[in-house]
Amino acid sequence: MLRQAIVAAGGKGTRLGALAKKYGNKSLIQIRGLPILWYTLKWLKEVGVEEIIITVNYMSEYRRIKELFGKDPQIAMVYNRYRKSSAQCIAPLLAMLDTRFLFVYGHAPVPPDHLLNLAGVAEKGVVVSLYASTTQGATRKPANLSGYLVTMNASGSLFMEPPHVLTHEFVELLAKTGSWGVSFQGYRGPLAGVQANHHSEFHYRHDFAAFKKYMIELLKSKK
Repeated sequence: MLRQAIVAAGGKGTRLGALAKKYGNKSLIQIRGLPILWYTLKWLKEVGVEEIIITVNYMSEYRRIKELFGKDPQIAMVYNRYRKSSAQCIAPLLAMLDTRFLFVYGHAPVPPDHLLNLAGVAEKGVVVSLYASTTQGATRKPANLSGYLVTMNASGSLFMEPPHVLTHEFVELLAKTGSWGVSFQGYRGPLAGVQANHHSEFHYRHDFAAFKKYMIELLKSKK
């Protein structure tokens, strides 16, 4: 398993309306009395991730998340006020990063089996998660999967969304483009993929309703 993971936890989730006002951060919305971020961190640790870097881009959220999780010796907190998207939150951390590492969203916990599948696909290069649908609309470039080989094209039926396994080479490309889509198109290293069976991230209230239902059912099944 990979030793290190970056968790992007900076989204205010303003498209969620009342939920955004109540919690102020998508990763802090609660399910069964616990922040979604708690489940994200728990499952990363379950598969053997030793170091987790949480990156946040608003000071008020940084303080709240640090208060909740900052005492954990496996967690490092980074405040990145200049990032405008998840594609911009990784490059400033390059000096802290292993050659290959996991990248996940704080508000989208990933079941341990999928994390293990990602880490086990290839020993080098980038490995992406592929979903049958996306909440990001046209901003996610469609792709196809043949075995473990990913090809990107307009007729693709799958969509790339985190979690991903990334490399220094890819982060350097991401720093130049500031775009996930452009970087994946321009990446010339090995690009492998694993199709996801779990729920992807959410942006709107109806997305969250489906995500919450999925999480509750999954947590029941794990008892």
